[in-house]
Amino acid sequence: LILERILLDEATRLKVEVSPEEMAEAVKQTTQGYRPYDFQRVLDHVYLSPEMLRERLSNRLRIERLIEGHVPAVEPPSDDALHTYFDKHVARYRQEEQVRARQILVRSREEAEQIKLRSRKEPFEELARSQSVAPEANRGGDLGYFSRGTMPPIFDEVCFTLNPSEISEVITSEYGFHLFQVVEKKPAVEPNFDKLK
Repeated sequence: LILERILLDEATRLKVEVSPEEMAEAVKQTTQGYRPYDFQRVLDHVYLSPEMLRERLSNRLRIERLIEGHVPAVEPPSDDALHTYFDKHVARYRQEEQVRARQILVRSREEAEQIKLRSRKEPFEELARSQSVAPEANRGGDLGYFSRGTMPPIFDEVCFTLNPSEISEVITSEYGFHLFQVVEKKPAVEPNFDKLK
């Protein structure tokens, strides 16, 4: 709010104004896709009158004009410049091999063995929701995608050796007793300049 006030004060000092045509276009774009009654309900929901909305739009446009007047246009980089940047930062764009896995974490080996048996008939995801004590249990044990070195070493050792849909043996770690299921694997991808451009 302070920054907005400073910018609006500067716009006033420099006599930055918005034409009636620009305001009409801004209102048109804001209300586009709404029936008049529906848009009024949206305004009522956020406690805005039509006059308050016009004032906000006017302020936004005046700040945009002010900034446009003070920020020089930047020429797009040449292909040579892009290639130079890409060559220097190619490692940043390299996608390592990734795996998406689910886990069930429990406190005892016996419990883990029982769940492993149940997983032959029951969906791993449902067992994770009902049995796992891990934070992601409510997501069906879904750990999302990860590459090597981003999870505890035991995760890498197991998950990168499993095939999709395969369930691991019971794995012991400092956290407890785990079962892992690989959902999907993504191979490493070398960056392609033309795709990234």
